[in-house]
Order: sequence, then C-alpha cells, then structure tokens
Amino acid sequence: VIHSRARVVLADRLPPAPAYAIPEELQQLSYHRPVEEVYERILFHGSHLHGLQEIAGCGPHGILATARPAPPPREWMADPPRSRWIGDPLALDVAFQMASLWCYEQTGRVSLPSGWSSYCQYRSRFPQAPIGIVLEVRSTSRYKMVGDFTFLDAAGQVIARMEGFEAVMDDALRRAFKPHG
Repeated sequence: VIHSRARVVLADRLPPAPAYAIPEELQQLSYHRPVEEVYERILFHGSHLHGLQEIAGCGPHGILATARPAPPPREWMADPPRSRWIGDPLALDVAFQMASLWCYEQTGRVSLPSGWSSYCQYRSRFPQAPIGIVLEVRSTSRYKMVGDFTFLDAAGQVIARMEGFEAVMDDALRRAFKPHG
C-alpha cells in the first residue's frame, strides 16, 4: 500500500519566480479575531508553532496572513545538519494552520493537511523576516478543501508556491484539537 509518493526535481539553478498579484477579492478582506484568540480557541498548536503574526483577512475565497520565520535549526533539534533552513518549516506549518482556520471560519470544522500536488521554491532560502502567505481556496466539499498557497517576501515577491493543497475537514477534529473547549 502506497501512503505517500513524491517526485523531486533537482537542478543546478532555481527557476525564476512567477509574477503574482493577490486577487482583488482577497485584498479587500478583514478578520475579526486576534491571533492569540485563534491559538487559544481554535488551533491546537503549542507555543513553538505559534507562527501566525497577523491575519489580514479571511473570506469565502481564501485567507491572508503573515508568519514569523522559524528560529535557527539548533533551537529545534540537537546537532542539526545545517545552520539555516532552506524551506522555512514554521512558514509551511502556518500555511496549514491558515487552512484549518479558514475551514473553521467558513464551515465550523477544522482540518488537517492530507497532501498537495506540487511545491516549488524560487529561492535558495526563505528570508529571515516576516513571510506573507496567501491561501486561495479552489473548491470545497463536506469533507475536503482544495487550494493553493503563495509565500511572499516583504516586497510582495514570490518565495514559493504550493499548488493543489488538500485538507480533510471533520467535526471530530475539533474535539481532538480542543477537547476541553
């Protein structure tokens, strides 16, 4: 039984980042909960994964947020193989947190990631600065959400894209996330 599969494309240089503009319907969004409340009442993540810095907007077509960068690898593991991350693990986890938050705000159910079609990073490393993340939701059903993430630097330039992201939504996840809430 195959539970996961991947194809990695190695190259001697990175592809150029695509041009990207945040869709107009997402730029006009706002959000009503402070980040602290999101972690206290909705998400299950411990303090080391509280990477959401700001939630700029959330609506039917997606969510916009800013993530703080991950601390150096030595703060998360003993004897790390490198001194800096190539892909920022906290930014990636924040993207998944955003998907769960979007699912909660739009459907009342939280979610967990189940896969994605592609991930392409256009830089040798993520910046050591806040990272803008845009989730554009493509489709939803009772138990699944599909969307695309774009990771942006402070100037709005694309750092990476994750396309075909899928998350499973279920009422039981909320009870597992917050059994006493």
